[in-house]
Amino acid sequence: MKQQILVQGQLDRALTRITDFREKLLTQISINVRQLLSGVPVTPPTASEVEARTETLKKIIKDGNVYMEDYAKDGVVKSFLVKGDTKKLKDQLKKIGGRWNSTLGGWIFPKTKEVEIAEFLKKCA
Repeated sequence: MKQQILVQGQLDRALTRITDFREKLLTQISINVRQLLSGVPVTPPTASEVEARTETLKKIIKDGNVYMEDYAKDGVVKSFLVKGDTKKLKDQLKKIGGRWNSTLGGWIFPKTKEVEIAEFLKKCA
């Protein structure tokens, strides 16, 4: 099943892998840097656009064997979970600070490690 990613609020070509998204993101960053250097103002995305992109990315990530999911306690998100088929990554997840939570069925990390863990999971994919 193909998932599609929203880029700058518009439906872009179908991207089904994180590597495709990475390539598209690097291209978009290059365009934005050129615009900034030329003096053309860059309009930041609205909160709803950011939320839509985030949800789309989460769906793509979940299509893999291992995925990340925010964990809210008392209505506040301070941590996230790594779920899915994590047996192969058990030792590595523990080494980088993860704690297994059997009640939630995943490895729990503080929100401050989200980028580090996402990069780690991309390398392992």
